[in-house]
Amino acid sequence: VSTSYRGMLVCLSFHKAVLKQNKLQASDILSILRPYYNKSDDIQVRLLEEEKLIDGKFLDFTKNNNSGKLDIIVCAGLTGHVSIWARLDNLGIGASINAVKNLRLMLMLHP
Repeated sequence: VSTSYRGMLVCLSFHKAVLKQNKLQASDILSILRPYYNKSDDIQVRLLEEEKLIDGKFLDFTKNNNSGKLDIIVCAGLTGHVSIWARLDNLGIGASINAVKNLRLMLMLHP
């Protein structure tokens, strides 16, 4: 919970059993996502290790405020789980830009 009114992190977690069954690791997920979004100026895909963390522990959920940009951050957990975090601006100009980008993604006009 935060006192900020804008900025958002969304998490999608993969249990280690699902990853093991499909023979996937964080590096595999990264190698799928990076080429797909490679040509996008607004979507960046990176590993958690490439992120500057607040106090060395926390993702900055306000980093993309007023930018319309989306960061996809792949995190390999110590227990074998993998999480994918999406950072975006959920209000203001960021929200309207993201709505248009979502439409373009659904119509496959923009990676």
